[in-house]
Amino acid sequence: IVLQGLHEETAQLAAVKLPTPDLNKDEQWLKRFEQEVKPLKSVTHPNLVRLQDAGKEGELHWMAMDWIEGFTVKDWLDEWVRVGQPVPLDQIQLFMKQMVEGLWCLHAQGIVHRDLKPANLLVDKETGVVHVADFGLAKQSGMEEETLLTRTGTFAGTMHYMAPEQSEGFDITPATDVYALGVIWHELLASKRPGAGKFKLQKLR
Repeated sequence: IVLQGLHEETAQLAAVKLPTPDLNKDEQWLKRFEQEVKPLKSVTHPNLVRLQDAGKEGELHWMAMDWIEGFTVKDWLDEWVRVGQPVPLDQIQLFMKQMVEGLWCLHAQGIVHRDLKPANLLVDKETGVVHVADFGLAKQSGMEEETLLTRTGTFAGTMHYMAPEQSEGFDITPATDVYALGVIWHELLASKRPGAGKFKLQKLR
């Protein structure tokens, strides 16, 4: 659940993320949420959506990220595909450079995003700056990976961008994000993912 919020003291807009009611009652999930939010508080970079704060109001946990007014790289790519025009190579180069720089900052702090995809890359409509967003699955590399599946039985990540080690539930490293970045690069260049339309989970095994 994502809502637009306003900081009482600074009047700064924020994207306030709330867990679903069932997750908000799951003690194991909440403990993991608190552990994974801590390292993000110290990470700041022009190409990352900044974590403003996180906390608990009554029994409700929340996370407030900077509000980026703009569009996603997915929306941007979909529009080029819709009009039947190739994506400008110089724009791809600019976007990829910013994605890499944002990820470098995360990885330098020992944090792996785990769910990198065009829908999680926000472009500021005023500046054109790309921001890596949605750290809902981010975690410090080296931490024990409990399982490939979340408590609801869905993948901890997005299948089409998921590295083989992630799909098998093995330890994740910065290379997990680099794999996803490669898929995004292919998608921007070819306007489709590698093997689009033929993807099966077995291909990751």
